[in-house]
Amino acid sequence: MKRVIYLIFALFVVVAFMPSCEVEPNAPQSDTEPIKPNTGGGGDDNGGETGGSEEPDTPSHNENLVVEIPNWDFEEEVDFSGKQGAWIKQDGWHGQNAEVTYEPTEGYQKSACVKIKCIQETTDMSVAQTVSGLQVGKLYELSAMIKTSSITKGWGGSVYYGLWGRSDKFAGTNSWQKRSVLFVAEEESMKLGVRLGFSAGDSNGTAWFDNVKLESPKGLYHRESEHVEIYLDENLVTIPDKTIDAWMAKLDLAYEAYCELFDFFVPFGGKKMIILNDDIDAWAYAGYPILWNRNYVKSTLLEVKNYNNTAFGILHEMGHNFAPGNYRDGAFAETGGNYNCWNWNEELFANFRMYYALCKHNFPIYLDGSTYTGSAINSYYKASADKCWANNEDLDGAGMMWPLCQMVGKYGWEPFKKAFKELYNIPQSQSAGESKWAKIRYFCDVVSKHAGVDDILAEFLTTEQIERLSNWK
Repeated sequence: MKRVIYLIFALFVVVAFMPSCEVEPNAPQSDTEPIKPNTGGGGDDNGGETGGSEEPDTPSHNENLVVEIPNWDFEEEVDFSGKQGAWIKQDGWHGQNAEVTYEPTEGYQKSACVKIKCIQETTDMSVAQTVSGLQVGKLYELSAMIKTSSITKGWGGSVYYGLWGRSDKFAGTNSWQKRSVLFVAEEESMKLGVRLGFSAGDSNGTAWFDNVKLESPKGLYHRESEHVEIYLDENLVTIPDKTIDAWMAKLDLAYEAYCELFDFFVPFGGKKMIILNDDIDAWAYAGYPILWNRNYVKSTLLEVKNYNNTAFGILHEMGHNFAPGNYRDGAFAETGGNYNCWNWNEELFANFRMYYALCKHNFPIYLDGSTYTGSAINSYYKASADKCWANNEDLDGAGMMWPLCQMVGKYGWEPFKKAFKELYNIPQSQSAGESKWAKIRYFCDVVSKHAGVDDILAEFLTTEQIERLSNWK
C-alpha cells in the first residue's frame, strides 16, 4: 500500500508541475522543426539576411552563487544520525535492504565518501541534509561525484533535492563522474542529498558519493529583463546581446499583457519567468522554469534576429503559465493541473492568451516563411480552422480558435476578461460536465452573459458545426 501511495503521489506531482504542451495546436512548422533562415549569400553561421558579419557580444554569465553545504566532501566522519555531522540517513523504500557506510578512502581521488549498497533485492535509500542561503528565483546546479557498480535495476545513483528533483538515471558500472541537476530556487532552504534508487525506481547494486556542491551553473549564457530571465548554452546564442535584449523587452510586454488579461493573479508569486534549455521530447514545456528544447534554440534565435520574430513557441509556453491550476498566490492549486472545471483544451487557451498580447502590441510572428503582425495572424488561424472542420479533426482546438478570434473582433476583450475572472474563481470541485462539449457550452454561456447576448457561439458556428462539435470526441 505504501508503494501505491508513492506512485499516485508521483503522478500527481508530474501533472501539477508540467502544465505544458507536447504538440502545440495551431503551432507553425517552424515551431516544430528548425528552419534555415535566408543567408543572403553571406553563408555565415549567424544567418544574417544581408550576409553581414555582425558578431555577438560577450556572453553574459550568471552571477556566481555558492551555497554552503556542511561537510560537502565528507572529510569529516559521518554517523548518519545527525549527532555527528549534518548528513542523516533517511527512511527509504525497502530501507532494510540497504547498507549505508562512511568510507575514509574509497571516495573521489581516494578521499572520504559515502557508500550505499543494496544487500538484497532492491532499495531506495538516501542520505540528506537541509541547507539554507539560497536566493529565491535564481538558477542553481546541484552536483555530486558518483561512482556505481552492478546496478541493473531502477534509477541508480543520483544527487537529489526536495521530493522529486534529481539528476539523470545513472546505472550499470561506472567510474567517478560528475552528475548534476539544474533548478530554480523557490525557497531559501531545501533538503538535498545523495541516493541509490528513487521513488518508483528502486535499485540494486552499489553507489559511492562525494563532493556535493550547490552553486551557479557554469557555461551558460545569462540575460534578464524585468519579467523574464534566460539561461542558455553559450554555443546556442549566435546573435548580439542587443538583439536578445530587444526580444526580451517584447516578452516583458507579453507578460504584462497576460497580467492585464488576468488582473486577479500572477503566476509564481510574481517571480520572473525563467527560460532554460534542456533535452526534452517537445519543443518546450511550460512551468517554473520553462524548458526549451536545445535543438530549437539556435534556429529560433536566428529567426528573432533575421525576421524580428517574437517566437510563437515561447509566447505559447508563457501563456500556459497563466492557466488555472498553476501557481495561485505563489502556491499550486490543490488539485494541480485540473485547470478548473471549464477548460476543455489548455493548448487552445494558451494560444488564446497569446492572441491578446499579439493584438495589443502588434508583435510580429514568423510562421512557415511568412510574418504575421498582430491580429493579422487571423488568416493563419482561419486556414487552420477551415482545415480542421474539413477533415473533422481537432475541432475543440484549432477548430475553435478562429471562432474565438471572431468573437473578440465583434465584442472586444472585455467580455472575456470578465468571464475569465468569474471562471478562474470557480471551485475546482465544481463540475461543468464531463465532456468537452459540456465545458465548451459552459464557457460560451459565461462569455455570452458578459457580452450581453443569448448565445455567442451560435453567431460564429453554424447549426451543423455545433451539432458536429457536440458529438465530436
